[in-house]
Amino acid sequence: MPDPLGEFRERGWTVFGSDPAMDNWAKAVAPIAEQIAADEAYAHWWRCGETWFAGVNILPNDDTGAVVGEVPALSGAALDFIRGDLDHGDVAFDRAQLSIVTPGYPAQGEEESEAAWRYRVKRCAAHVDGLERVMPGRRRKLSETHGFLLGIPLRDSTAKEGAFVIWDGSHEVMRAAFKA
Repeated sequence: MPDPLGEFRERGWTVFGSDPAMDNWAKAVAPIAEQIAADEAYAHWWRCGETWFAGVNILPNDDTGAVVGEVPALSGAALDFIRGDLDHGDVAFDRAQLSIVTPGYPAQGEEESEAAWRYRVKRCAAHVDGLERVMPGRRRKLSETHGFLLGIPLRDSTAKEGAFVIWDGSHEVMRAAFKA
């Protein structure tokens, strides 16, 4: 029997299989995501030669994950894990980020140097959510902490399309860096 908590502690992440509640949520969100991605008001979120839509906190959901009248609240095995095993019983979700990749990803964006593009391709643009380059000299500051990140695919995709990438053990590497 799978042990999501053990896997989470060891690897820093875990995966949940198909879940009817989460599948229904994703199915309800998909047309909203398509409308947002096509909306000219959000065209500035297209990056990397217009092959990646990085819509940060753009889905109009409430703190349960619901979009009034269109999308149910988040529920299912992953939520049971977050509320129970991770002890986030009172979790209130931010507005969801919407990350879309299109054929041709990862294209080099006009805003990217050759070195920045190579880094993004080879390292999946490795970064820590909440660690932002806001200080002088491009130094980073932890401006937003997370108890967890929940990635929900809205369709089948390949590993090369992954806009949500986590490396085994990266949580321990970052814990040591923050401690130092």
